Amino acid sequence: GFSHFGVLDVLSSTTPRPSDRKPHWARHLADLATKAGEKSGLARWFANGNLVLRELTSSDRGWAEVRCWPHHFDLGTVISLESSGDASSGRSIGVGLSPGDTSYSEPYLYVNPYGLTDQPANQPPLESGAHWHTDGWFGAVLTATAIVVNPGGTQESAVLSFLHGAVDAARNLLTE
Repeated sequence: GFSHFGVLDVLSSTTPRPSDRKPHWARHLADLATKAGEKSGLARWFANGNLVLRELTSSDRGWAEVRCWPHHFDLGTVISLESSGDASSGRSIGVGLSPGDTSYSEPYLYVNPYGLTDQPANQPPLESGAHWHTDGWFGAVLTATAIVVNPGGTQESAVLSFLHGAVDAARNLLTE
């Protein structure tokens, strides 16, 4: 059957005339299969992202609840490095999963140190094929492609290694 998104896609398209109904539906079935595959793939990224973020937040007190941020539609959490525990002022670390945006056209995990006055000249090395993003914002990034083509170990171990290492690196950058 059609998925909820598939039905919405079909209903929002132009209604076919009786004479071209079969070709219309044949075209849409192919489109629906592609869109359903993309949407179910994105759902898996969010489900897995939720699991690893919850595991990360359970390992250290002070993390905020994992939530979906509406301004970017990313799944994330934040920890304050301030004694007050207020992540909105001072130094904090944001961690999350983006479904993709203008920076990357694929899902990616990120770790952002907030409260730096300047981008550091020497960024610490990152694991699992991750890199530092420096164009427009500063943070550690692990793309979906890097996760999928991980040469050693499991995807889960690559993601957890990235998250723990990048959080440690961000914490060090913010406390130097």
